[in-house]
Amino acid sequence: MSTADREWMRRLCCTDGDPYNAHKAAPFSVKVGKLTFDVATDGKALVAVEGAALALSKHRKMVTIVKMVLSEPAGKLGLNLADVLAWAGAPEWPAWETCPSCEGKGGACSFCADVLPGSTGGDSTGTGRAWNLRQRAGWFGPIPVDRNLVARALHHFTPTSIRVRIGSPEQPIYFDGAGWRAIVMPMRTQPEHDGAPVFALPVPA
Repeated sequence: MSTADREWMRRLCCTDGDPYNAHKAAPFSVKVGKLTFDVATDGKALVAVEGAALALSKHRKMVTIVKMVLSEPAGKLGLNLADVLAWAGAPEWPAWETCPSCEGKGGACSFCADVLPGSTGGDSTGTGRAWNLRQRAGWFGPIPVDRNLVARALHHFTPTSIRVRIGSPEQPIYFDGAGWRAIVMPMRTQPEHDGAPVFALPVPA
């Protein structure tokens, strides 16, 4: 396994250029017990694949978080990944775009103020640019979630049987496949969730 084999994971990282997110800007490896996982995260979704193609992370807080979430047991709910991907749709990637509020003019625009990489939070002048996460509201059973975030986390894996674990609407969703785990954080319920596509979970026997 080489770093080239993990290049697809780079797009899953936090790519907004903010120095505060530097520890999430590129994939890394973490040892969990006897296993090593290559990991990519943007803070809202995390993907871990068994292997050791990348450099070990030296960011203690991130390593602690990764070890914690990868030590959680797999879910008991069996699903077909192809069905989840069909509901989630094709992945779209976040990008800097012209601010939809001021149309790029900046100035007295609260929508795009304090959003440039390296901002200290002390400026109130709009930049004319906004970070578009390309969110698509949906319901994964009772969990409000960004379908695009699910698509980005799962699109690389071969559609096959997976195990899923969900908790309360405030807790992350765990997707487990052969040699990999993906974790997606829920969204806060917003008006756009009304009528949003629902992935109906099977009723336990």
